[in-house]
Amino acid sequence: MPFLDDSGVRTEEKRGPIWDAFATLADQVERMIALNIGWALQQAPGAVALMLTDWPIWVRLLLAGYSALALAPATGVLYALVARACDGEMLRWELVGEALRAVAKPSLFNLMPLFAAAGALLFVAVWAASARWMLLDALAQLGLLLLAATSLYWGALFAERPQRSAFVLLRRSLSLIGQYPLHTSLLAAVSAFALLLGIVSIGGMVLIVPVVLALLQTHMLRHLRSKRDA
Repeated sequence: MPFLDDSGVRTEEKRGPIWDAFATLADQVERMIALNIGWALQQAPGAVALMLTDWPIWVRLLLAGYSALALAPATGVLYALVARACDGEMLRWELVGEALRAVAKPSLFNLMPLFAAAGALLFVAVWAASARWMLLDALAQLGLLLLAATSLYWGALFAERPQRSAFVLLRRSLSLIGQYPLHTSLLAAVSAFALLLGIVSIGGMVLIVPVVLALLQTHMLRHLRSKRDA
């Protein structure tokens, strides 16, 4: 559909959370690509800092620091806008400003600790493996696995209520995994496949993969909510 076509999103067909995610994507694919590129641009300085190792260290630290600080707000805005798309709303430029004002501050306090914990555990796992501290390495990898599993629900839960603390997001994610292990396994498998395609393809992460992950997770959370209510 043309980028400025406001004919609306088709929500009358229900095919399950996975197919609904791709139907939402197809209904306004240009807007979704633009949203994904906006998210990716915030991470571009960090990628440059990693690739250009001959640049001065202070420049690389500034670039990496910007991307680290921007990760939570950019991700919060991404999930907030995806949630509105899942509600059947056409994404418009003015919604970006609304979402940024609504979630920028909460994301720093509620999403950032989860991202920081994952980064810290990754650093510990790499260091422990190099130092041959096998027990510490195993514990760090176990923590990373736990965070990876719960991350399937962080963004969608945050978009529902940005005021939820990092602890509440983690606890509710664990609760959903315990209540719906099969649905979570399906979501994990499809998300992992999409992520793999994004990694091996040219530009996949820049153009669409984070939005696809957000759509899958948001529709799955809503599907589980409807099952609980039923």
